[in-house]
Amino acid sequence: MKHLVLLWFGLQLFYACQPIDRLTYQGEDIDFSSPERIVSIPALIGDYSQRTEPVLYNDSTLFVSGFVVSSDRSGNFYKELIIQDQPSNPESGLRVLINSTQLYTRYPIGRRIFIRLYGLTLDLANGIYTLGIADNSGMQGIHTKSEDYLIWRDTLEVQITPLNLNVSDLPEMEEESASAKSVNRWVSLADFQFNRNEVLSEPPMTFASESTDQFDGERLLESCLDNQQIILSTSVYSDFKSISLPEGRGEIHGILTKNFFGDAYNLVVNDPLDIEFVNAERCDPPPAFVFEDFNGFDGFDEVEDSGWRSVNLYYEELGWSLGEFDGNKYLQISGYNSDEDEIEVWLISPIVDMDQTVDESIALDIQTSFNNGAELRLWYSDDYNGEVEEANWYPLEITIPEGSESGFGEFEETVSQDLTHLVGTIHFAFSYSGSDPGATTRFHLDNWTVRGTSE
Repeated sequence: MKHLVLLWFGLQLFYACQPIDRLTYQGEDIDFSSPERIVSIPALIGDYSQRTEPVLYNDSTLFVSGFVVSSDRSGNFYKELIIQDQPSNPESGLRVLINSTQLYTRYPIGRRIFIRLYGLTLDLANGIYTLGIADNSGMQGIHTKSEDYLIWRDTLEVQITPLNLNVSDLPEMEEESASAKSVNRWVSLADFQFNRNEVLSEPPMTFASESTDQFDGERLLESCLDNQQIILSTSVYSDFKSISLPEGRGEIHGILTKNFFGDAYNLVVNDPLDIEFVNAERCDPPPAFVFEDFNGFDGFDEVEDSGWRSVNLYYEELGWSLGEFDGNKYLQISGYNSDEDEIEVWLISPIVDMDQTVDESIALDIQTSFNNGAELRLWYSDDYNGEVEEANWYPLEITIPEGSESGFGEFEETVSQDLTHLVGTIHFAFSYSGSDPGATTRFHLDNWTVRGTSE
């Protein structure tokens, strides 16, 4: 009898790991080995991309197959399944709306499923390829009564291998089709940590139970390898919303998706076990020994009193000024309507002592708007004495955001190269070059920071 029990369990394990070619439901027998019945997720998306409009399927014999990568067991997903085309190295995935809960009991992670497309619509909802029932109010979930008819479960259940993701390689949001194709996949981020302001405060922030969290808690993940950043989004209805964020660094697995507005990439985990921050040594930048957000000034004359200077090398009118929007102040310049056919305006910082610290770097936020070719560059000098043209200036490499050609861009953080070679007292400077008419790009500078570790 003991041998028979072991044999039974062995057979169950064997068949659970084997794909089946035929499934039967209420007398309907379907041969899933037939290629004309199955369409892949990439092919489905490709068909949509050619039509660029919602696709309603009327063929009751056509199915799309995929592997489940989401779980609603911890409450971080609700009435939806995320499936991808392959268990490893997936090309694309889908969000499938189902008007039912506890989906993890029927569709565990790694289970292959076949979805009958009959009566379903594929559309871009919030920038994500979504399969569901379309009506006048939008996309709705598959009804419980139709679930068994439309969604067929294979016995095949496999290990899902996360796709190693480089956030900087993701398509821009403006590339709607490409960015939509890149989401709905199980991915892995290597050597990330939560932003220090979220985990080193007392008490540290939770996943999604702060007073400011509505619908979702959004927490900033930062790479320890480069400047990559991405938001971790957690539902305020998840079981783990009140757990504190881990302080360390390491690897995190999750589903790549987009925010509610479809204009930024987000990462969503199935539960906290997807976060493996086992390295207690964080990679935070050195503390700032120079910081200026310009909010304490009422005009540019007060900015100059603090040690900053604006110098126009060719004319007298155009200069840097103090700008403000929505309660935030910053330094700004634009050559538009200046009538200066040759523009070169410098912004020189107060003096900075580089002898008291090591491992120095510069960081600041730059907003580029109405970009038509004006140039912004960063320099330093160790012999500036009040005359820009008499000093020796050396370039520093920073990334200037491209921003928008037709409107206002967004503030983006940029970080300089290593400054450990600088010694003594230093002045930093920005040069703005262009012409009017011609190159008159508008730049805003904010949160000027020089970091370094005290010796």
